[in-house]
This record gives sequence, structure tokens and C-alpha cells, in this order.
Amino acid sequence: MKTEIALMLATTVFACSATECVVKAAKDTFARSNDLHRNSGANPRLLILQQPICRTLIGFDLSSATNEILSAELQFLPAETVGRYGLDLTVSPMVQTPNNAAWGEGRGNLVAKGHPAQKGEATMSKSASFDVPWEAAPGKTVAVLSDSKLWLPPLAQAKNLAWTEGEWVTVPLKNTALLETIRTSEIPMLTLGLWGTSGRGFYYLYAKESGHSPKLVLQLKEEPKKQE
Repeated sequence: MKTEIALMLATTVFACSATECVVKAAKDTFARSNDLHRNSGANPRLLILQQPICRTLIGFDLSSATNEILSAELQFLPAETVGRYGLDLTVSPMVQTPNNAAWGEGRGNLVAKGHPAQKGEATMSKSASFDVPWEAAPGKTVAVLSDSKLWLPPLAQAKNLAWTEGEWVTVPLKNTALLETIRTSEIPMLTLGLWGTSGRGFYYLYAKESGHSPKLVLQLKEEPKKQE
């Protein structure tokens, strides 16, 4: 188990210092309301759209940030856009439970539809197919990812967001106290949900499989130097 954790950290931490930590996505996927039992965890792109209902999930392991989090930014690289309208983007943290934090990224990769989910893979209806549900609280299941009880208040809401392929987008996140609580918890996995609330069309961003991973840029509190 320790070896697995070390390997995850090695692949998800881009750079860390005493005052800044850049953390790449540990896992990502998306799911659609019209494909409840499909998985897209190996797709090199993530999908955001308003209709049909879609949720993009990005998991960040915060354990590599060793000092208190003072501020945070989400950064991602847009891919193509099918549509001509500005996007209103919501970024919300998922309710923290062991089942939710352990959602299975999966190996589905079939354009925007995904593959039929295999055992242990996240879908619109399950944290891990075929029997681990999404939860509004430990033991309180919800039927689908889009259930509002699964999500805490948004960390960011961007209006009419410019979406230009190949130009990195930076979204400042509020409520760093929540991020700090997750960082210091027994399960320091932050899951962010991204979805559109307006904007006609398909908006793609690059997933970690593309080599252009979404990332969190964390500003950290510097520990006072010890007097000699």
C-alpha cells in the first residue's frame, strides 16, 4: 500500500516548495445523464455541457501540500469547442465520504459516450460499479452524480468563460478552509465537479491522459524559521 501511495504522489505532484505546491490530477473522468452506466476514465479529453446533464470529475491528492493552504487556483487547458456561445462554468467540491473519495477512474474511452462500465469504474450512477453508490453523507446514497445533495457550495462560478483551444484557463477557488480541512483529513482526496449552467455546445478540456493534466496551484503558509 505504501508503494502505491508513493507512486501516486510521484505522478501527481508537479512541483512543491514551502510556499507553493502545484498538484496534477490524480484521476479524472466525466459522466452523462443519458449514459448512466458508462465510463470515460481513459478519455484524453473531459466534457462540459449543459444538456444532456454532464459532470466532469477531477480528483486531486492534497497530501503533498505540507503547509497550510492560503489560496488555490484550478488550471486547465481547453481543447476543441463545438458551439459559439460563452460558457457559464460551475466548480463545486463533492461531499467528502470514503465511498465518494475512492471513486474509480476507469478505462472507458469512446468519444463522448464512454464504454459500458466495468467493475470498480465510476459512472453517473455509481462511485464504483456495480455496487458502490454516490453518497450525500456516509450511508445516505444518491441515485446520480447530478443530485444537488452530493455537492457542497461552489468554489467558483465563472460567467461567459472564454474557451480558446490551447490557452490555459485559471479559475481562482474560494473557501480554502475547506481545502485545508480535506488536506489534513485521513482521506486527503479533493474531488471537484465541473459543469456548465449555460452555453450551447460541447466544451472539451484536456484530461491527464493527454499529457496536459488539469492542476491545482496552491499557495502555502510558510512555516516560521526555527531560531538557532
